[in-house]
Amino acid sequence: MGFNNEMTEGAALNQALSKRFGVQGAAAPNIASELFPMVPMEGPTAPPEYGFLRNELAYQSFLALAATVAVKSHVGLDNGSGSGILAVVDRIELINLDSNPQAFLIGQDIGTVTKDTTSRGYPRDRRAGASNTSGLISWTRAATSIHAYELYYPVTANGRVIVEGPWIMGPGSILWASSAADNQDCYAAFFWRERAVTEGELQGAVSS
Repeated sequence: MGFNNEMTEGAALNQALSKRFGVQGAAAPNIASELFPMVPMEGPTAPPEYGFLRNELAYQSFLALAATVAVKSHVGLDNGSGSGILAVVDRIELINLDSNPQAFLIGQDIGTVTKDTTSRGYPRDRRAGASNTSGLISWTRAATSIHAYELYYPVTANGRVIVEGPWIMGPGSILWASSAADNQDCYAAFFWRERAVTEGELQGAVSS
């Protein structure tokens, strides 16, 4: 099937193919009729470097929040309500530098939190530039608070756990990792991709 320039997604794939194969000038209405490429441009079998051709940018970031008495320490990726971005988190790395085992929680919220510190996202593809303005944030929350949709991950002493995604984040959502108990450190690294979101992708999305 050819790629239809009248459709946003089809036009994006058509543009990616044109860049990949060095097609000069305006993109053909149906590039498949010229090249008939059997090339995976998206999905798990697509080469990761093709993401940039689809205007999809890949980032990574790490943030640490020290233990605080009577509260849980949180590190999270904040996709602000006005970002216009759809983020896909590929994995989260939970790191325990303590000599005792520690448990973490991972969950997702909609809304905002009071931020303590921030860390920019750094590109996994240098074609994207030096860094973006969105990235990780940290905050504390009372240990008695209950999040929706949280999962529990134990980590051995001086160990780490890699939790594979994906997690899908529309504008106005926060994906976070936290200590499972109060007065524990939280060290976490996030690896994600982001691109402009379309209006259709947000139809029917919950807002709370």
